[in-house]
Amino acid sequence: MATTSWNEWFPEKDLSVEIRPARDALQDTRQFLRNQIPRLSKRAKFGLIAIICYRTQLPKSEPLTNEDVLDKLESTPLDQLSAYVDSELGRTLDIKSIVEQKRAHGIRKLGAALQDFTLTFNDFLKAYAGVVEVVKAADAQYGNVAFAALSLLFVTMKMKGEAERTIQNCMKQISDRLPDFGVYQRIYPDPVLGYKLAEAYRDVILFAKQVTVYFDGSGFGSWKSLSNQSAKYFGYTLLTQSLAREIRTKPLEGCRIPGYGGRNERAF
Repeated sequence: MATTSWNEWFPEKDLSVEIRPARDALQDTRQFLRNQIPRLSKRAKFGLIAIICYRTQLPKSEPLTNEDVLDKLESTPLDQLSAYVDSELGRTLDIKSIVEQKRAHGIRKLGAALQDFTLTFNDFLKAYAGVVEVVKAADAQYGNVAFAALSLLFVTMKMKGEAERTIQNCMKQISDRLPDFGVYQRIYPDPVLGYKLAEAYRDVILFAKQVTVYFDGSGFGSWKSLSNQSAKYFGYTLLTQSLAREIRTKPLEGCRIPGYGGRNERAF
């Protein structure tokens, strides 16, 4: 897709009205990260460093200050997390094979739960990546902040797997509703849809922050309340059926047709 047409999603880049929902989330999330990183346990911080250092020359054992971690989180693209989760998925498949050979029921159950979580997160991340790629047309920093928020979510959820089922179900809803990045490449950039995708970008970031804070220290007593709110949030606020339907039908209504230089008529 040509760069000029890709930028039509947000005609004035980061100053576009259409990007406002994502822009509002940007500063809030940066402040959230500054508050959250110093509170991380050593284990969680090590998990973040492992993601940051993946496929780089930086050794995982190198000591990083909180400011170092923040700087690297806010300067790394989302595909770094995608690659790391892909590698983790491969590792969990290996673990499952080993524990099945050992026939240890408790370990086997734990390995299956880890694999299920990693697979769910991997699918969710790939679905959300299409939204992030569109929003990045306004400014690359949106991809970096998404990487930071979702990396923190991944590490936190992986450590607190006892109460993740409802959250995983929410992620599966989003994965099912969002098309992959290739769909966005086949439709004409549209500022109105761009605004809705900026809202989806914001809402997923907000969800990541809410779940991270909950797992970080609220305990499991209020889990039922949070899980109900999360299900409702995703079901009625994040991606409504009408938005999902609009995204999925636009390839038919406004796609590029080989050999045809104009646009299809779009019924909206």
